[in-house]
Amino acid sequence: QRGQDIQNALGLKWDGEQLHLSTEFSRTSGYYRDENFIIDTFLSGPITTVWEGTSGRHQNWYLQGDPALDPSRFYLNGLFQTWGYSYGEENAWRGDGHFDFVDGPIASIQFGLRYAERNAEAKGSVEISTPPPGGAGTGNITANPNPANQVIARLPGLDFFCSKRGNDALHQKWLTPCYDTLIDSADYLRTLYGLQPGLAAENPGRFFDIGEDKLAGYLQAKYDVEMFGIPVDGLVGVRVERVERDLNAFSFDASTGIYSPIARNTKDTNTLPNASLNMHFSDEWQLRLVAAKALSYPDFGALNPSISLNPGTINRAGIASSGNPDLTPIESMNYDASLEWYFSPVGYTSLGLFYRDIDGYIQNYVTNVVIGGEDFELSSPQSAGSGHLQGVEFAWQQTFDFLPGAWGGLGAQFNYTYIDGSTRSPQFIGGPETSRPLQNVSKNNYNAVLFWENYGVSARLAYGYRSRYIDFFTQPTVAGNEDQVEPASSLDFSVSYDVTPRQTIILSATNLLGNNLHQFWGDGDTRPRDIRFQDQTIGVGYRFKV
Repeated sequence: QRGQDIQNALGLKWDGEQLHLSTEFSRTSGYYRDENFIIDTFLSGPITTVWEGTSGRHQNWYLQGDPALDPSRFYLNGLFQTWGYSYGEENAWRGDGHFDFVDGPIASIQFGLRYAERNAEAKGSVEISTPPPGGAGTGNITANPNPANQVIARLPGLDFFCSKRGNDALHQKWLTPCYDTLIDSADYLRTLYGLQPGLAAENPGRFFDIGEDKLAGYLQAKYDVEMFGIPVDGLVGVRVERVERDLNAFSFDASTGIYSPIARNTKDTNTLPNASLNMHFSDEWQLRLVAAKALSYPDFGALNPSISLNPGTINRAGIASSGNPDLTPIESMNYDASLEWYFSPVGYTSLGLFYRDIDGYIQNYVTNVVIGGEDFELSSPQSAGSGHLQGVEFAWQQTFDFLPGAWGGLGAQFNYTYIDGSTRSPQFIGGPETSRPLQNVSKNNYNAVLFWENYGVSARLAYGYRSRYIDFFTQPTVAGNEDQVEPASSLDFSVSYDVTPRQTIILSATNLLGNNLHQFWGDGDTRPRDIRFQDQTIGVGYRFKV
């Protein structure tokens, strides 16, 4: 895997007595390329799996007699290779300004224009799992493997195996093909499987090209008045945007195995009003009210109908995924209210309520399909739902400047959000509607931060928590079971020191507690699906200003 991102920007700013203008030109470009080369192997039988329960919220097991450490038990199965390439760029311009009035209820008029031209393309190879020469075996291949494809017999000259250590779920070592051997001997292995040397051939059906032009303008007034003796200020305005997209790609019919070219041209003009009101009861207390309409456009990757395949093994069906070129923007009417108390110059607390009325919520569906004679579980997004999201949030922040000496730079932050919501969407693609919780939404979320800033040093110890959420609905219907994720809570630390006003050195560390993500079938902990081990990182950096 390799990629590159480049960003460039040039901005100008002009300030008059009442009129203030700024502009910026920017360009962003990047590419990403990945190559996968997989040799599947399997163990000859008999194999006895010992299940040790689900303590630690994951399935604990091992293979009796350590057969996975015996090279003579391994046999070749399929060879799977694929590559993909994607490129994107954006050229953008913005212009903003505001005019300040000397007197009157209108404090200022704010205005601006935005233009962005975005383009993206993607292509990739054929994705086929090629069986080993002579086949993997007959019938139950673990009981009747093809003796010619015993790894140590077929590949006597290769240092093929590397040992892997156990983990929380599997308390034993095992052998696996070595990464360096696979990369260095890729062409030799391709030839062994009857394939041509070099990367797999390009699949024209995985071509994807999209262009987007977005023009937007906004105008809003900042007002400052009194109501019943209470100072009130806020914003009232509107944003109008026009988005045009041209998409060219290929869709895949799983029932026929045929790619068909498709083209989509969409033009949308949207009006997004907003209004806010801040009531200043005193220097310490204020109430904020906000109402606004918002749009969220599906990203380019979600629109790509090309299909990506990960072939099955002797233990599971293959996994396939694709986008949907007919996805529509998610529209949301947002309402917020918060009461804020600024109890000191360096401290405040707030309590807020929010409500979102959502239309066009994007839902992921999983269906069983057969592609090239193999079983796959295909995941694809649909603009399927309408629903709501509501909740309450609390925040507190304070610097303990009343402490003596250096301790005066100590401070803390805490925020908590409770979210509840649901959506009405089809039980399956084209089916009747049902009400279900929103995907990827955790009910309980909080962050706690301890910080210290003094003498050019800035240090932060931050803990983030997010409760369990639904990852996706399991086939055949969203009315049935779902996969649930328990995210990995993370404790991170960072410290920086300003060597000079223009030079800073930084030390950072993430996931200090070594927590991992757990995924389950349904609720509860009795049916663990997998563990995703999260990285623990340490970084050192240097930052300077020109």
